[in-house]
Amino acid sequence: MRRLLLLVAALVVAITTVSYSGEYTMISVPKLRSTWFNDLETGIKKAGEDFGVNVYQQAPASADEAQQVRIIEDAITQGVNALLVVPNDANACVPAFARARSMGIPVITHESVGQPEADFNVEMVDNVGHGENIMKAMVEDLGTDEGEYAIFVGSLTVPAHNQWADAAIAYAKKNHPKLTLVADRFPVAEDRNAARQKTLELLMTYPEL
Repeated sequence: MRRLLLLVAALVVAITTVSYSGEYTMISVPKLRSTWFNDLETGIKKAGEDFGVNVYQQAPASADEAQQVRIIEDAITQGVNALLVVPNDANACVPAFARARSMGIPVITHESVGQPEADFNVEMVDNVGHGENIMKAMVEDLGTDEGEYAIFVGSLTVPAHNQWADAAIAYAKKNHPKLTLVADRFPVAEDRNAARQKTLELLMTYPEL
């Protein structure tokens, strides 16, 4: 997975520095600080070294769309040359992205398919295939295709997560009709503790989950 993140970072830096000469500064703004996005930062820095670009990462402390937008706006004001953003809320970022593009600052997103006001979106996987594989793995691990299940997403406003959920649910309906979705997706704000708490609540309501 880390190799994939390094590849994404290198691709993004290459895209944004085409036909540019002089000092170039790019900011990466992920959804929050986490192990996953720390790996992304490793790739960003390595790509920056490889391409001779000043690259840094700044993230909100939690999956807070308002805080993320403030970071993006501050970076635009400071005069960065390019933005790489993993949006917490695809729609909340649109005004900031539009402002950046109006100033000639390219906008690249990740995990945000169809993002308005983005020049490019980079995905590491086929999102439909990934969602289907999640369901296949669940059924294999359970050893049965009967029973109740629930799906969590980081947020209802992250396009990629919800594409994964849509694909997993569709695959289950088609291939494992005896599986029952107890409720359609729970947003847990990219927080493992919130996911654990929601799981405990669901088990109280659905003891056969």
